[in-house]
Amino acid sequence: MTDGLLRFTLALNDDGGMPFLDSQDLWLTAVAGLEFVHHPDLAPLTRRMAAFVASWQAPDGGWPFATGMHQTDVDTTTRCMEFLHVAPDRYDTVLANATSYHTAMAGVDGGFPTWVRGDAPDLDMTAGAILALAPEREHHRGPLARAVDFVLAAQLPDGTFERSWTISESSAIQRVLDALHAVPELAADHRAAAAVGRAIARLVATQHPDGG
Repeated sequence: MTDGLLRFTLALNDDGGMPFLDSQDLWLTAVAGLEFVHHPDLAPLTRRMAAFVASWQAPDGGWPFATGMHQTDVDTTTRCMEFLHVAPDRYDTVLANATSYHTAMAGVDGGFPTWVRGDAPDLDMTAGAILALAPEREHHRGPLARAVDFVLAAQLPDGTFERSWTISESSAIQRVLDALHAVPELAADHRAAAAVGRAIARLVATQHPDGG
């Protein structure tokens, strides 16, 4: 209790408000690593970044947003898995434990929640889980197929998807398209093709004059 109260007071803003998180160091390291690994000048940094991420895996196989947290979540675990799959060193045991975490979080409807198994599924979390499990898809075709079905069923008539954590509809669209692209053999039917077509049409129709 004392430690929790101390962390609480240290996180208070000057205006008395409380941020959602006072750090996202694990999540941000994984996201940055996913980009750094493809850049010749930055790739050498990823070995140390990956070791940092791997060292903070929680006992349940997942990762929290930050090193000061204990609560793991699907979002951060997904990003960490994506990064470690492409990192310079191999993390087979770490990734196997993370895969077990993910498959245990899947709901009967194919969707994945953010925090706790049994919570309401989230579109972005489900798309991320597809990306995280895709490298081992031959061993997880069932959960992946159900997740793909969940994602396809979640598309709205205008081609968009529920935005989850972001106010950007294009961010949600990108995450879904990346997920479908990662498992082409599971997204090869007419439903997936139609969903991709609607999503791309929405992006084209809503593009700004400056290209953004």
